[in-house]
Amino acid sequence: MDADYLKAHVGTALAKALSEVVVKNPEDAIDFIGNFLIKYANDNEELSSEPLKITETSTIKAATQAVADQAVATQNTAAEALAAQLKDDEALFAELAEAQARFESPEDGVVKPNLGSELRAKTMAVVQKVIDYVKSRTGADACYMGELRSMPEDGPKFLAYTSVGAESKFLMSQGVAITEPEPDEEEPKPETGAVTWTLFDPVHDEPPPEPEMPEDADPETWVAPVVPPPLPPKVHVQNVLREERMKFHRFPRMGAYLAARIKYNNSIHEAALNEEHLTADPYPEPIEGEEVDEEAAAEAEAAAAEEAAAAAEGEVAADGEEAVVEVPKKELKVWEANTSEIKGVLSVDTMGTGRPFTAEEELFVQKAAEAVGIFLEKMTKHQYQAEVSLQRARLTSNAAVAEGAEARAEETAATFESEMAKAMGVAPAAEAGAEEEAPAAEEEAPAAEEEATEGETEAPAAVEMSEEEKATHETRIKMNQATGFAASQSENLANVLLQLCSPPAGVVDALSASFEMLGTDMSKCIDGTTKQVAWSKLSSTVVVADSLAALQALVGTSFNAEDSAKWRERLGAVDAGDYSAAVTSLVTSATTVLDHCDACEVIRAAEEAARIAAEEEAAAAAAAAAEATEEVEDE
Repeated sequence: MDADYLKAHVGTALAKALSEVVVKNPEDAIDFIGNFLIKYANDNEELSSEPLKITETSTIKAATQAVADQAVATQNTAAEALAAQLKDDEALFAELAEAQARFESPEDGVVKPNLGSELRAKTMAVVQKVIDYVKSRTGADACYMGELRSMPEDGPKFLAYTSVGAESKFLMSQGVAITEPEPDEEEPKPETGAVTWTLFDPVHDEPPPEPEMPEDADPETWVAPVVPPPLPPKVHVQNVLREERMKFHRFPRMGAYLAARIKYNNSIHEAALNEEHLTADPYPEPIEGEEVDEEAAAEAEAAAAEEAAAAAEGEVAADGEEAVVEVPKKELKVWEANTSEIKGVLSVDTMGTGRPFTAEEELFVQKAAEAVGIFLEKMTKHQYQAEVSLQRARLTSNAAVAEGAEARAEETAATFESEMAKAMGVAPAAEAGAEEEAPAAEEEAPAAEEEATEGETEAPAAVEMSEEEKATHETRIKMNQATGFAASQSENLANVLLQLCSPPAGVVDALSASFEMLGTDMSKCIDGTTKQVAWSKLSSTVVVADSLAALQALVGTSFNAEDSAKWRERLGAVDAGDYSAAVTSLVTSATTVLDHCDACEVIRAAEEAARIAAEEEAAAAAAAAAEATEEVEDE
């Protein structure tokens, strides 16, 4: 039969040809199939050694028509699929644009302390959605996004992976070293990451050439066309096993690697804060040329206050419903951070399927990288607005603590004296002074009163204490006072940990030492590449309420002499400065705990020494008694 003949002689060749058409999507599918069959016939020894014996012209026509029909059908299917993909692409990019505008600065000057953290979480959720979509869209086996960073103290650069697909979670705990070419070298050394490094070449940042005016154009009327910005640079390695500069993650397998550069101005980093933003008026200044009637503004504000008061008293409208008072909204000023340029990559690979990416897929990855960069720039700017509000709150709380410092010191001293007096069984100095200044008339009380009080219980006698025992009471009282004040700063301490911009290194060190002493597992806060504490991990790991509860639960036996010395050395080496009164109070309270533990350790050591001495004395007495008994028996 004709069908059997086709299967036997041309079925394999046609199947391979059609498969290649689906994979590569050539512009002229029929021409592609023809060239493929010619190449296949030349390369296949069996086909070349056994010429096809076609005896009927109808068979040839049927085969050709079948190929043409299949090619057209495949081409139509591919076109429809591509159109659907492009529609989905536009929906993704539209969602990124909509998300940028969704998070606007709060109105009426009210900014939730956790707004910045919420924005960061939402930002990462959107980025994760992009990662998953790009992986599915390109048919990749993995998709991941990295950020170019430097090791501490201006060390070598590396790619830190910030968002990955489910199959690449292992990348989050490691970085990829980037080998920068030496000044006298044209190409990077063949080491890990050298291929990706080409995306960060400054040549990619050079502006495109200005369009030249055609020779036949009229200089007076010719207008230079608008040159669209170029797409992000890309690198496509079709087979990573043949590229010596690629040392792929874990175990390299046959497949392709495609990466496009991401670049944006970041508003959230250690040096982002502008100090003027922390003290300036948070509301926008009037537009130049716009007159402001201060008297009218004051009257409007007073009227609004009266309406608000009336609403609070429960006044009702004519229809019986409570009146709704519209409070004039007051938008916050939009702060401009000290931005830092961030460069990174959006990468996909086909480790496992072994196929290269198409030109259309390359173009899509470039567009996705561009859209992600724009999105992150806008979102970090939104986050900076919340960060300024948190930093202003930090300064306000510092000022409040400083203002009440003198009164608090007096109260602390009085409480300390009273507690020590109770412990020693004596009246506080204030009470003693009051008794000395009592009127003489009270000293000459009637005899009847004296007789009435004779039967009352006498005040307890003063407790005799050693200097060591006195020290334990003193340090205990100071510890309770310090930990109590630290607990009162719970909200302010929590606000410090909500900051997105990393505070000074001394503050991070102080918090790290204090929270680790209170039981926080610091291994969760260590960056897998730099091996140092990462602020983003520390601030998201610590639970302030739990740490302060652990602080107040500490007693004189919580740390032995060795542990106390270790933590005292750690805390003594940090310098948090005057950044936050809440942080300072935490470090101070932790130190007073160690003071109390050390004082108790002295008592424990003395008691242990006394016990040993008593045992030795008892042993000596027993030995003496035994010796005396033996002498008596000998006599």
